[in-house]
Amino acid sequence: MQLQQREAKTALIIGGNGTFGSAVGQELLAQGWKVKVLLRNNLRRPKWMASTATIAAVQIFTGDCSVLADVERAAQEVDLLVYAANPSYSHWQQQAFRMLEPSVIMAEKLQLQILFPGNIYAYDPEIPPVIDEFSELTPPTGKGVIRQAMERRLQRAGANGATVTLIRCGDFIAKDSASSWMQHLLSAKKSHWNLANPSVNSGGKDHYHSYVWVEDLAKNALALVDYDSQYNGNSFNQWCDPGLFVSHQDWLQAFAKSDIPVKSSNFPWWGLKLMGLFSPEIREVWKMRYLWRQSLALEGSKIRRALGERYKCQSLGQVVRALTGTEIRN
Repeated sequence: MQLQQREAKTALIIGGNGTFGSAVGQELLAQGWKVKVLLRNNLRRPKWMASTATIAAVQIFTGDCSVLADVERAAQEVDLLVYAANPSYSHWQQQAFRMLEPSVIMAEKLQLQILFPGNIYAYDPEIPPVIDEFSELTPPTGKGVIRQAMERRLQRAGANGATVTLIRCGDFIAKDSASSWMQHLLSAKKSHWNLANPSVNSGGKDHYHSYVWVEDLAKNALALVDYDSQYNGNSFNQWCDPGLFVSHQDWLQAFAKSDIPVKSSNFPWWGLKLMGLFSPEIREVWKMRYLWRQSLALEGSKIRRALGERYKCQSLGQVVRALTGTEIRN
């Protein structure tokens, strides 16, 4: 489907320092949007805003996303609110919902479209191993229960004047992102790359994991923002971006096909368990270990059908070359 060209609009990014917020911010600018960003500290600008041209193109508001007055001040005269804020793992219980609420209130009050990146925390991989937009939320952990509550709040926002575009995906893959799993699994050595395998296998069965190249995700997310505003009559819209569903062996084969030397090692879960005795953050990471034991895939027929040729998904080989410093070849 060919989407209509729109006049320049304005987006407010909540969480512009994170992986998703950074990727969407860059894509918004590339597509001609006007961009606002709410930052807690104006002196700690994200890397994507480092250039002089970008700084001039982005309007920065200093404030706290959990403070309604700060969000309200930044949200005036915007068309889209990109919610990309995330507390640290150890502060989810106390902060995740409280951080979201002011943005949702403003989306309701100003009748804004809100873009929200969903994840798979609220699903138990055993029931079922493949999820789509109609799958029931079955959170197996406290973090999943919080995500379920956040999504239900967004549903209520859709009934109260906001338009919600929720795009669900697996773990982010991004270059130079501290919050991306691949930053902890892939490391450069003198003569090769090392790829740690975090899969917790039983019976020798290979684990498949859901990932998404975050640049693809940003493009798909904004295409869905257009789609939902032009063609969807729904106020709450869920989408699954299947991204890449791959095993550790698939990664190794992608390196081999690209002639990039790589060695495999086991991810030190035992070390994280010990560190978790002293670190609440590591303890919360340990609790997510089940996602590396059971495979959970996202079914993507709805997004592919809606976006057609606009749907983006780089091959695993292209992602490997990007992560290792070789330009992506289409």
